Amino acid sequence: MTNWNFKWFDKIYKKRNTFLSTISWLISNRNFLILFFGFWMLIFLIWRQDMYLVFKLATNLFFVFAFIKIIIDDIIKKITYHPRPYLTKTDVLPIGKKEQNSTSPSGHTTAVTAVVCVLIFYSPWFMLLLPFIPLIMWSRVYNGMHWPLDVFFGLIFGLFFANVSFMLTNLIFK
Repeated sequence: MTNWNFKWFDKIYKKRNTFLSTISWLISNRNFLILFFGFWMLIFLIWRQDMYLVFKLATNLFFVFAFIKIIIDDIIKKITYHPRPYLTKTDVLPIGKKEQNSTSPSGHTTAVTAVVCVLIFYSPWFMLLLPFIPLIMWSRVYNGMHWPLDVFFGLIFGLFFANVSFMLTNLIFK
């Protein structure tokens, strides 16, 4: 499995150029992600004009981010340390802020997957955001921040957190 991870990392990472690096840095930037998804939340608020539904969506997203913070950041990444590519391979220059915490699973991929899925639960129009999930997965590997399996596990956790948070929110708002 390790050889597979290294092989696919190299295939993605070795395709670097200035244009792709700029795009990859932008879509992986936390501030961009907050503004991007904040914009879509605003569109949803204006379009639906249903404060009950918007409050339900906000509660759903609160659960998603609580799960990511508690389960991914505070438990999994602290129990199972897996070094980032730039800490393992000397020829990797990361794009973005260097972090020392564990690389698996990818928090960016988990968050983007969960948020997109939650938005889709509330309106099928948000399916237009689905391509953003593989794009963020690609960018995290391209940036030298994660291994391919890290983003795959982030995808799985994101799908799981979106579903659990949706079920919890529906229990609360019965």
